[in-house]
Amino acid sequence: MPYFSVPADVLEDQKKLEEWARESIVIAHATRKKKKKRPTG
Repeated sequence: MPYFSVPADVLEDQKKLEEWARESIVIAHATRKKKKKRPTG
């Protein structure tokens, strides 16, 4: 999973930081791969 640095102007503005964090969580959940189930037995 690639990681990105938060821009300095976002770190300095609490509202922008909240938006950035919420968007990143939504994107992470949307792109998460489902784990394959192993066959039993």
